[in-house]
Amino acid sequence: MPPCPKYSTTTIGYTTTVGYTTTVSGGGGGSVYGYVKILLSNDSLINASQIKIGDLIMAYNFNTRTLVPSVVTAVYVRNVTDKYTFNGLLNVDADEVMLINGRWQRAYTAKVGDTLFNPITGQYLNITSITIKYYGSAHHVYDIIATPFNNYIADGFLIDGVIT
Repeated sequence: MPPCPKYSTTTIGYTTTVGYTTTVSGGGGGSVYGYVKILLSNDSLINASQIKIGDLIMAYNFNTRTLVPSVVTAVYVRNVTDKYTFNGLLNVDADEVMLINGRWQRAYTAKVGDTLFNPITGQYLNITSITIKYYGSAHHVYDIIATPFNNYIADGFLIDGVIT
């Protein structure tokens, strides 16, 4: 597997604290929809909208090729008007960073025939369908940031927790 460099990131817009999350306005993206299931360190699943600071989520360590716990350090709620659905399972916005063909890439770059990484099985799965939906109004998505490994497992696929 090739090394997976992180994207440099820029925070867009302004932030205001709301409960345990931060709402980001004025742009952004790169997040999962609230009903996407996130794998916790105790092997249970929770909706992305229920994740809070301090939760232990499962991440992937590329050096050891194992699943490891990471602590959620931030949750950003973003407003987007698009939804990309991969293989009828994973729902993200266009800017979400995923391991596509062994490299960190934005969701909008994926095409049928590319592969997504499932860190639970260690396998790359073929993308057999991509459904793109554009909404007339904004929908909430969730960007989860964790340490020491800033990636997480969403509906069985590896997602990078960059701040966009």
